[in-house]
Amino acid sequence: MDSRTPNFGGVVRCDAADLTVADHDRIERFITVYSLYDRKTLDATLSAAAYVWLCLDTKGRIVGTTAVRRVQLAAGMGGHRRPPTVVYTSVVAVNPAYRQLGLPARMGLYTYFHERRRAPLTPLYWLAEAVSPSGYLLIARNLVEFWPQPGGATPPRVQAIISETLTAVGVTRTSRTSEGQFLVNEDYPVIEREQAPDRWQLTDPNVGFFLRTNPDYWAGSALVCLAPLNAFAVGKAVAGVALKVFRRKRARLKAS
Repeated sequence: MDSRTPNFGGVVRCDAADLTVADHDRIERFITVYSLYDRKTLDATLSAAAYVWLCLDTKGRIVGTTAVRRVQLAAGMGGHRRPPTVVYTSVVAVNPAYRQLGLPARMGLYTYFHERRRAPLTPLYWLAEAVSPSGYLLIARNLVEFWPQPGGATPPRVQAIISETLTAVGVTRTSRTSEGQFLVNEDYPVIEREQAPDRWQLTDPNVGFFLRTNPDYWAGSALVCLAPLNAFAVGKAVAGVALKVFRRKRARLKAS
């Protein structure tokens, strides 16, 4: 990998309704480098989203993306008096050369700010499908409170939120592990060689947990994860990512 800092242009939010066929084409060309999304599934996923984040380099080329779907649940769900909102992310990918910049965390932070401006007092959750060890580690290493994780059971209220959200977005090809975790059977397998099981340290408890819980991820199985979003959780996650980015930049400067 090039040790120089990538030419990063910024992150833009696009309302899904404003995306053109050409935009779908651009996203397809990018996302299919990392996962075998078929065009019909991709079009349906993008159209169902509320908005899409596009990370661009200085020439306007896509180097990262996330589609965000907003799901409003009923009052009382998860023990909340107010109807909670779940932001459900999909079509997530980042060019490896830009992963050192913490782009998933940036898109997550922008999503949090956007949703908080819309509804400041609404209980807010993030639901994501971890389709690879790196996807699960992104959650495990940056959030304190999330489910599922090694060494702890998923509370019934959390299971209810996950179940209702999956139903609301029309996901039907699901299964449950013996410990109650939700798995989604996706149509698009992982194709990045870096995500293969033999590339990971099995002694890492989070990696071991993901591989035990979701052994068929390579063929397209996804582990469903849920995390509450609040100022403390998001601030802690962003601070942690910022520190990692700073350390990487300092290490590159010392090496140059």
